[in-house]
Amino acid sequence: MGLFDKKFCDVCGEKIGFLGNRKLEDGNLCKSCSAKLSPWFTGRRHTALADIKTQLEDREANKARAADFKKADKLGFDSRGMYIDGNKRVFAVCYESDWNGGNPDIIPLSSVKSCRKKIEEHKKERKYKDANGNTVSYNPPVYDYSYDFYIEMELEHPYIDDIRFKVNSMALTRGNGSLLSQDDRKIAECERICDLITDTVSAGGREEKKEENSIPAALAVSGVTVDYPAVGGMGQVRLELNGTATVLVRPDDVALYQTNVKMAELEVGKMAENIVRKFAEEGVPVFELTNERIREKFKAVYGGRGLAAYGAALQDVNVFIRMSEAPASVPAAEAPMGTAEWFCPACGEKNSGNFCTGCGTRRP
Repeated sequence: MGLFDKKFCDVCGEKIGFLGNRKLEDGNLCKSCSAKLSPWFTGRRHTALADIKTQLEDREANKARAADFKKADKLGFDSRGMYIDGNKRVFAVCYESDWNGGNPDIIPLSSVKSCRKKIEEHKKERKYKDANGNTVSYNPPVYDYSYDFYIEMELEHPYIDDIRFKVNSMALTRGNGSLLSQDDRKIAECERICDLITDTVSAGGREEKKEENSIPAALAVSGVTVDYPAVGGMGQVRLELNGTATVLVRPDDVALYQTNVKMAELEVGKMAENIVRKFAEEGVPVFELTNERIREKFKAVYGGRGLAAYGAALQDVNVFIRMSEAPASVPAAEAPMGTAEWFCPACGEKNSGNFCTGCGTRRP
């Protein structure tokens, strides 16, 4: 058969126009029939015609499944999200408009072999113009970070091998200075949504809420400063920590939590400061303090506890670092006893008096 010979679709029999052919392993497919395939389907060129016909038959039957699907709240942040019908143990990942004409795939939760979240961090150095008009780096270098949140699922399905979708439609940047930006709050919310999706899929759709119907909430971490010592060949720098912590509040503790939000935020700030100091004690260079590394350490040390007195349980944290040159330190001889800040060698509490407010240990 020549290059310019007429071709016909092996599914519907219609003539295929110029540049309209969609090759199969053993046949041809027109654009119209190809558009009816699942949007999550890949590998068409290596798929046999018989399998394509079977998929198209199932896709036609899927319209009835989509019409019968009982949508719960969307598990997503922007335009695309995940919908779960808990009664039938099925889900769909699609845009809202797909329910009208997109024929979204209705997939059994039992077909999911694995479900995980993936956070992609993008790093860009911030520079400025010097007196001569040259673009130069700050000393030490300053970076802006942005984040994308993905859900990745592997399936055991007749024609869908995997699904990967982004929870946020645009990259989210961390806040600037001591202000908690709208993107910082979105970052915390994306984290919560990703965890909710993975938990729900792992539970087979049997529950869409956390244990005891706990209510998620976000606490601000803002303006926490730590002077990070010289580690790994880099001099001492001042770190400013900003971000959010995700907590769960039991219905019985809502009033207690609302009364103590500000105290809880101060406590989370102390936790964040302690985590950074732990890295310093372990000899970790400041340039290795990534957000992901901080949050994993934070969860390992404080996850699920530390805020019980304020009616909350700590679940996750997103703390971002802003780096600047540390101010010249005051010689020890010039720091009056009882006024300079110090850290208790027994419990790590930050103090300014002669005795630790946490455990009573006398100032060294």
